[in-house]
Amino acid sequence: MDELYDIMRRRRTTRKYRETPVDQELIQRVIQAGIYAPSGSNKSPYLVAVVQNPDLKQRIREEAERVERRFYQEKRRAKESEFLKWVETKDIRVTKSFLTDAPVLLAVFENSEWEDRHSIESTWLTIAYMILAAENEGLSTVTYTPEPKDFLNEILDIPSIYRPQVILPLGYALEKRNKEGRRPEIEERVRYYR
Repeated sequence: MDELYDIMRRRRTTRKYRETPVDQELIQRVIQAGIYAPSGSNKSPYLVAVVQNPDLKQRIREEAERVERRFYQEKRRAKESEFLKWVETKDIRVTKSFLTDAPVLLAVFENSEWEDRHSIESTWLTIAYMILAAENEGLSTVTYTPEPKDFLNEILDIPSIYRPQVILPLGYALEKRNKEGRRPEIEERVRYYR
């Protein structure tokens, strides 16, 4: 059990990847871990698109950067300076090179047909399991959620009944990941009612 906690503790977001290909077996293991996640009514209401084609990754990156630019313009117009300051402290940029640098993109979609069965929650449990499995396999990722995300349906030719939730770039970190970054203490986030 300590091993699972160690995986959770050491996992960090990665935005810079080596070009080293990811073995297909590792990709399958990460996805299989997601399939093990619990889901409402056992519906497994998700679809995972595995994107390795460089042209498709380039198209995804171009669209993601386009929607990202518009997103930040709207934030500036709305004078949401607190959010923009936070983004600046995290050195988050409109340029999303990780979408083409990572050897694999896992685009995860929620099947909205099963919305009444907690499809979004179930899909995100699947995503969480895949993130932990990636760490366990020595791979890195980032939960990238551009807004809006529906361009993924068009680029990947996926019916609109499937709603994009996240793009998980998957690969080997270019640099040793920074272990800094404060996590909240348990007392800050938990209330007990006994």
